[in-house]
Amino acid sequence: MLRNCGYLVYAAADGVEALERYAEHADEIDLLVTDVMMPRMSGADLAIEIRRRQPRARILFLSGYAEGVQQRAGLDSGDSWYLQKPYAPDEFLETVRRLLKADERSAP
Repeated sequence: MLRNCGYLVYAAADGVEALERYAEHADEIDLLVTDVMMPRMSGADLAIEIRRRQPRARILFLSGYAEGVQQRAGLDSGDSWYLQKPYAPDEFLETVRRLLKADERSAP
């Protein structure tokens, strides 16, 4: 969906692979979109590793789990955003657009 809208996308099968992609393309990546639950490394752990490299990284967490999961996983800080599954394609795209345009100190 993001590619169809003209975005450059680096896909990864899990958090470990996402870190590898990030290392290869860090200066091209404006937004990390990650599921909260993934094999080999959770989205929260991935975010911690990305933030070690880029403290102001913009991160969008996705999850199909019950609301409140972001608080339990520590994802409710002011520098990350959360979108509950299921979501409409338009809602996802609008969230991405808002995050890419957002001032780094304010949530969408």
